[in-house]
Amino acid sequence: MSQQSSGATTEDKGVSVTLMPSIMIETTENQILEVGMYPLVKHSPVIRKMLYTYCSNPQLLDPVLRLDPGFDTPTLLKVIEWCDHYRDWDPSVPMELSEISDWDAQFLKMDMKALLEVVKASYYLEIDGLGDVTCHGLAQLMEGKSPQQLREMFNIVNDFRSDEEVIARACLEARASACLHARMSTSSKQSRKQARAAARSKQASSQSSSSTSSKVADDSYSR
Repeated sequence: MSQQSSGATTEDKGVSVTLMPSIMIETTENQILEVGMYPLVKHSPVIRKMLYTYCSNPQLLDPVLRLDPGFDTPTLLKVIEWCDHYRDWDPSVPMELSEISDWDAQFLKMDMKALLEVVKASYYLEIDGLGDVTCHGLAQLMEGKSPQQLREMFNIVNDFRSDEEVIARACLEARASACLHARMSTSSKQSRKQARAAARSKQASSQSSSSTSSKVADDSYSR
């Protein structure tokens, strides 16, 4: 861990400055990133475990954390950016993604390759909130895309022969049609059930009204 970052308070020309603890992480380009410790330790159980191992073993003299698998500098900087922004958020509370924040929307403005790398980093570092946000962004990018467009997005080779693809598409369409028919059938049954219940209620009301009328007529006749 960084020797200059001890969490102590110093004074320089009458100005009080708080030194924040920091950690050093190596990227796949062999670059050493020195970043604030608190946000990463708070959000990543993996980083916490690595720090605990380092601090509890005096034989480990190298203060640099090396992730396996490693990630490039832009990916780790995005992870650090997200953790720092949400430094005051409780990781045990699930993120509400029904309406994504303006900050997250801006954060997700990256190309597909970069977004996938951040998704992988969030999974490896076990940062659930970041994983939720990036997967949400990924789902938005995939929405409305055709199978061919998705193959191009993810560099997936279409290994179906033309006849196999026709059969697969026909099976999917048949399944979709069956599901739609089942939903319509269920809806129709419910409608018929409701109509019968309404008819019975109307009939009972009519019978009750008729019985009351007959009783009034009998009383009048008796008088």
